[in-house]
Amino acid sequence: MKETSRRLGAEYLSVAPSTRQHSYPPKGVLHQGTHRLCVNLVCHFRDSPINVLFVVDTTAVWSYLTKEARVLLHPDLDNTAPCFFMGIDHLPIECAQSFGDWEHINILGTNAMAKLGWSPLVDWGRGSFVMAPVSIGRRRWRPGVWAGWDGEGLQVAAREPLTSSSALSSAAADVKPPTGQVLHREEKVTSFDGPPEGKARHPHEYAVKLPDMAEKEMEAISRDLGAEYLSVAPSERQHSYPPEGVLHVDTYRLCVNLVCRWDPLKGGFGKPINVLFVIDTTAVWSYLSKKAMAALLEKPIDSDALPSNLTVRIEDHLGKEHLIECAPSFGDFEHINILGTQAMGRLGWSPVVVEWGDWGMFIMAPVSIVTFY
Repeated sequence: MKETSRRLGAEYLSVAPSTRQHSYPPKGVLHQGTHRLCVNLVCHFRDSPINVLFVVDTTAVWSYLTKEARVLLHPDLDNTAPCFFMGIDHLPIECAQSFGDWEHINILGTNAMAKLGWSPLVDWGRGSFVMAPVSIGRRRWRPGVWAGWDGEGLQVAAREPLTSSSALSSAAADVKPPTGQVLHREEKVTSFDGPPEGKARHPHEYAVKLPDMAEKEMEAISRDLGAEYLSVAPSERQHSYPPEGVLHVDTYRLCVNLVCRWDPLKGGFGKPINVLFVIDTTAVWSYLSKKAMAALLEKPIDSDALPSNLTVRIEDHLGKEHLIECAPSFGDFEHINILGTQAMGRLGWSPVVVEWGDWGMFIMAPVSIVTFY
């Protein structure tokens, strides 16, 4: 955490010069070895700004601060307080304290991203990203970023620095905190750390609990995206370019339908299948449920022939197919398909949220970041 903060030009948990971010839009880096998204944000409570390094997590509803960060922001807060507020660009962000395997890590969740109106725009080629609001169209400027689809990718132009932090804040979505069944801070159980030599790359070192994503919800979301869940697709091409996804109501889970084909790596391919994925920027691997594996392999779901991992082909926006190695989903998320950072990096796609809120949508698009001074 300290080393990554220094890469971003700040000492971890040091006092910041002001409540403004160090750049607009805020810049982040990809953690070496895992491609996790890390960004330094200036957080404050009243007038005590500090530099906090966050891991951007698109499956966490809540945001979380370590005990050390919480004490710096709230030195007088009761240790038993279940939640508390911090400010980012003078917007109140509700937080809980980190715990368990990741008690030393600060998490920026989807509720905070929605309130700020920010998406993680990743330039995989350069190994960096920005957190920014996005307008997609023909030369439509909003504070901080402009984006246009040119047929090959999302071209992002960032103006920095802005004249005031309020300029970027004014672009934030006016989104109320989500209400629903998955707002308990204890339900965030992603595991980040594996053996040092493995850099958390082993598929069994990952765990996430998404109790709102039952199979019936996945089927309904797939229909909203114009496809029956795990049905045969007309071809290996995606249904749209860039692929469009939706935000699952109440929790801002990013869900996208992608056409996949099984590749046995020895000639011949399986049928193209519509697979609904949840986007997870903290998962290194991608995962397929047993039901999805059976559909891709055209085998019964109770077959003993289901493999310990499966390689699929996914076609990108340029018509090139990429090999994506998937592990079987297990535990609390055994029925859910997860698209992780290795796959996103290979495809060159970022989850670009165009609209937060009840009718939220996003696209999976390649991003090129160009900075103007």
